Amino acid sequence: MEQSDLNLLQNVPPYHLQAVIKSRQVYRALNRPLMSERIDPVLPDFTSMSIPEVAQYLFNPSASREAINSLEEIERLILHELVACGGRANSRDLALYLTSKGLLNSPKSKRQTRPLPGSNPTGISTIVAQGSPQYPTPHPHGVFEQALRHLLLLGLVFWGKQTSIAGRDYASGIYDGVLIVPRAVMDVVNALAREELKAKSAEQPALHEESNGNAGDSQEGIRALQRTLYLYWSLVATLRDGLSLVSNKLLSRPALRQVVEQLNPTAQAEQIRTESDVPHLQFIRFLLMKLGLLVERQGALYAASTEDFFALPLLERARRCYRLWLETPLWNELAYLPDVIVRPGPSPLDPAHEEVVRARQMVVERVLHEQAGVWHELPAFIARTKLYAPYLLFPRQYGSRADRYSMGSNPYGWDFRLRRGWLMHREGWHMVEGGFIRSVVLGPLHWLGLVELDSENHPDAFRFAPEVSLITSDAPPDIEELSPG
Repeated sequence: MEQSDLNLLQNVPPYHLQAVIKSRQVYRALNRPLMSERIDPVLPDFTSMSIPEVAQYLFNPSASREAINSLEEIERLILHELVACGGRANSRDLALYLTSKGLLNSPKSKRQTRPLPGSNPTGISTIVAQGSPQYPTPHPHGVFEQALRHLLLLGLVFWGKQTSIAGRDYASGIYDGVLIVPRAVMDVVNALAREELKAKSAEQPALHEESNGNAGDSQEGIRALQRTLYLYWSLVATLRDGLSLVSNKLLSRPALRQVVEQLNPTAQAEQIRTESDVPHLQFIRFLLMKLGLLVERQGALYAASTEDFFALPLLERARRCYRLWLETPLWNELAYLPDVIVRPGPSPLDPAHEEVVRARQMVVERVLHEQAGVWHELPAFIARTKLYAPYLLFPRQYGSRADRYSMGSNPYGWDFRLRRGWLMHREGWHMVEGGFIRSVVLGPLHWLGLVELDSENHPDAFRFAPEVSLITSDAPPDIEELSPG
């Protein structure tokens, strides 16, 4: 048992410790008699038990396994999500994610109580596609709050120290604070998960065959990127004087018009004033320059030799493009935050800050953790990412959460504001960090052909295929997997 687990138990109020002992029947396990001639003959005589002695039983793997196996579906879901994001998360952020995914509506939950008239026991809220979400209102009889209360009573979850619990019911699930899972409980949950995964291993061949059936579809976006790269390069190669640039190194309007007419003929060219108005084509141009396929000379862009690149197999080209974006300051997603004004903000050609590159890699890691082949709603994905990466763009050391969007309190030296005023820290996360996540998923990840979008049937969602791992994996793909194209 780790000292941190013992500390969690030492910091709970005595009345809650007594409730946990009764709930887990520690007195029976330790052969302690019930109080017979005291004020309340139902409660055990826990005063004779030392906290280390109680902890020794509570955090025993066998006892923890028994308690976990007794959980209802929703309680188990909450516990597994907490363990998956490192054993600690804000309670209201967790409630937001679970409600946005519709995971608190399970008919199998047996601890749901009858809702009060006019109440919203599930906490379901409508999450705005772009912008700040409406957090579910905590309710004493809510599904989330009731499940959390039971986890607290079993000693499987604790409130963090920063949660002020003085004068309040420790076991209540309605408060806003950090939830912590003891290390010993996390080990048991992970062991149970491995056992379940091993039991399902027989299903893997069928899943593999199903994924192979979609291999051709998964590479269409990748081929589309390579076609666009080649068409852009071909256009520049036909121009004797190249594509002209203006003083800020963006394409001139005549040059931009040529690119749009060649690569995006359906766009309304008269409404496009600068290259920044077509970020997809700007990204393609930056990628070509980084690949060495376009070079700048005397205020214009010229085509370079393509033999070393386009002669490579399709997936190897895709891997190079992906790595250039993922690991370099090639593209700055902070320049494309929807509904947020950034002052002074990055100029179009400013390289991405090192924190942006790091945050981009964290978002990609979270995307690849999601299930392949199914649609994932972006608001729910953003809410879940907040559980795993609460300091996504703004490291903890730069100041408090309330000040992180102010100049001088973040590594960028910028102010992040709404059009109508200042950002609050909770609203700000979904507007700034959430907007950044949108820029990553709907921008480069889509342009690189790694995620699919469907504006008609799934207007605010994405999905990726299992074959994307051939590009995103650190290991080079086998030669058989590198199809030409």
